[in-house]
Amino acid sequence: MFSSFTDLPRLGNYAEAVRHYENIAPIRGSDNVRPLCNTTTGRRKKHLRIHESVVLGCKAISCQLYSTDVLSFLEDGRVHLDNSYISMSTNNFIRQILRGVSSIGFNSGRAWLSSNNKHWIMGQKLVLLPQYGGWVPETPHRAFRSLANKRAMSAMFKQYKPFIEHCKNVAKLMDAETVNQAYRGTGMITLKPPLDLATMANPDRSGWGDLTIAVLKHGVTMSYNWRPLAQTGGRWENLLKGEVAVKWLRRYLKEAHMHEVFQLEEIPLGTWVRDTNYKTTAKIMGVNRCV
Repeated sequence: MFSSFTDLPRLGNYAEAVRHYENIAPIRGSDNVRPLCNTTTGRRKKHLRIHESVVLGCKAISCQLYSTDVLSFLEDGRVHLDNSYISMSTNNFIRQILRGVSSIGFNSGRAWLSSNNKHWIMGQKLVLLPQYGGWVPETPHRAFRSLANKRAMSAMFKQYKPFIEHCKNVAKLMDAETVNQAYRGTGMITLKPPLDLATMANPDRSGWGDLTIAVLKHGVTMSYNWRPLAQTGGRWENLLKGEVAVKWLRRYLKEAHMHEVFQLEEIPLGTWVRDTNYKTTAKIMGVNRCV
């Protein structure tokens, strides 16, 4: 299984971590380097280690994945998670070692830890407290999702509808090479609100030329074109897909008007809710850091 580990110990507290640490003989000739996996094959896995440490001012036993102390058992009963390197490997490393965790996985662009039928955002750092054979965060990360205001969304797209239709029509008349050449002719401009938004909403179509090319450039994709059966092989070539360009444009407009057409809703702590607009949520949260 991808990102899975074998031979990892199953630990639930500091005392168990200490016993496991003391039962492992250091690698011969090393400066007390101890492999995490106490098996014949596990001792060869030098990227998995266990060592004594101090975390949050407290004595601890840390389980190391490569150079990161991903999981640390503190003497006071807490567990410290370092998820600064977010990956499936990190998730599985924690899940397979820490007893009381039912699952760790990605949802809506974030890593969630589940224990005792509760679900918590991990973030880059998380401190857990033992509770009923499972775990609960000492300071839970607040979770939000973005909800679209359909009326505001409709009104927003209405003002850009002529430009969107224009891009659709022009895409039918051009090919990928023509778009690429035209794009180079514009100086390879990029769309930047708010000036570009005002131009797109301009009913007299002034300035639409370069902006249309900038939009269609996002519809140029590399595809494999099979040759007829009478010939052999095929070739990769650029194709212009108008629907891809328009989809990008609509996403660009929603992000440009995100504060008008989306509102943040806080997710109750301990619950898991899917956020179909998680990229927008991340952008809004990046601006509203106080939330």
